[in-house]
Formats: sequence, C-alpha cells, structure tokens
Amino acid sequence: MRKTFLATVAIACFFAFSAEAQYYGAQQYGQSGAATGYYGRTSQGARYNNSGYNRGSYSRTSAQGQRYSRGSYGSRVQSRQKQKALSFYVTPRVGFGGTYGWVSEIDTPYVPVFGGAVGLKFHNFRGEVEFNYRLEGELYSESVDVGSVSAKYELNYNQYDFALNGYYDFDLKSKWTPFIGAGLGLAKWKISEKATVDTAFGSGTSEDEFSDTGFIVAVMGGVSYQMTDHIAFEGMARYRYLSVDADAGSGLSNVDAMIGARFSF
Repeated sequence: MRKTFLATVAIACFFAFSAEAQYYGAQQYGQSGAATGYYGRTSQGARYNNSGYNRGSYSRTSAQGQRYSRGSYGSRVQSRQKQKALSFYVTPRVGFGGTYGWVSEIDTPYVPVFGGAVGLKFHNFRGEVEFNYRLEGELYSESVDVGSVSAKYELNYNQYDFALNGYYDFDLKSKWTPFIGAGLGLAKWKISEKATVDTAFGSGTSEDEFSDTGFIVAVMGGVSYQMTDHIAFEGMARYRYLSVDADAGSGLSNVDAMIGARFSF
C-alpha cells in the first residue's frame, strides 16, 4: 500500500512537473515567438521604411534640397548679375593725335596724347569723366628767305581738357564688344608764337603766347576685348571739335587714335 501511494505521488509529481515545464516552455516560447514576431514585424517595418517611406522621404527631401539649392544658386546668379549690371571702372589711355583747322595752311602735328577716365557701367551704357593731356606740337610753320635775310615764323600748340562721355556697348555675346560714344567738355589750350629773323648784321627772336578755354564736342567709336571678368582692352578713334574763337566762327579739330585698359570693380 505504501509502495502504491509513493508510486502514485511520484507519477502525480512527474505529470505536474511536466505540465509546469510545458506551461513555462510554452510561455517562454510564446514570448520568444512574440519577440520573434515583433522583431520580424520590426524588421519588415524597417525594410518597408527603407524601401518605401524612408526612400520616399529621402526623395522628397532630396527634391526639396535640390529645389532649395537651385533656388539659392539662382539667387546667387541673380545677385551676381545685379552686381555686373552696375560696375565702376578706371581706364588709362595713351595714343597719338593730330590737330588741324583754324587756317588752311596749318600743318597737322601728331603728338602723344595721354589720358584716363573713371566711370560707371550700367548694362550696355557707360558714363565717364575723362582727362587728356596733349603734348606740345608744331601747329604752323613758315620760312621766308630774301637775299641775306632769313625769317621763320612758327606756332606751337598744346592743350589739356576734361570731358563727360557717354558710350553704348553692342552686346554680341562674345568677348569682342564694339561701341560708340559722344562727349562734351572744356579744353584749356595754349598757342606759343615764335619769330626768328637772321640777317648779315645779326639775329633776333621774339616769342609770345596766348591761351584760352574752349568747348569740346566729341564723337568716338571703337571696340573692346574682354580679357577677364574685370579687365578689358579697348581701342578707339575719336573726333573732337574745339572752339577757339566763337565770334569768328573758327576752331580746331583733334583727331586721335587711342588704346587703353579698362579695370572694372
């Protein structure tokens, strides 16, 4: 009887232990399964996010970034265009010029001409203040020989002037840009008069000079070559009429060929 009871208790304990083990095993497995399922769903979600939502968001973000970048770049380009639309420049110039007129016998002295200008450029238009200095040259000369008497008469001329010039640049979408211009200004001119007489009894010289201020009316044309964004070389020809004696209706004309370098800022 005792053996039977012990055997019954042992069998009951075995089944109870087995049931408990199965219960805990099933619970742990369920938790593992839930965790596995959750992990699986999470992985699928991550994969879904990576393949769908994240990539979509990345695409949208990239598109917005591109639009933002393009917009910023466009703003910078417009800003640069605005900066280029209005610029300040300095132009030193050098060349040769001739002066003629006043009387039909006047020779045409071709002398060095030095100048420079500061100005503003707005799109195709330029406005500048220009200064020029024309070295002294022989304006008129005449010699007379009568027997032992020799006489020579000559006029020398030089001037410096200021002018306000306006130009229009023809945009050819290339580095070469032809232009035309006109100007108004004032010139301070000086004429030196010299007479020399040589005779058998000796020689003598008389000198005199007179100067005045006259108005300048100018027209010019030329072409420039854009070497860099800030440096352009130019060459131009110009004609300028200078009033010497407005009452008499007479004047002088300057015909110049000039080259220069334009530095823009």
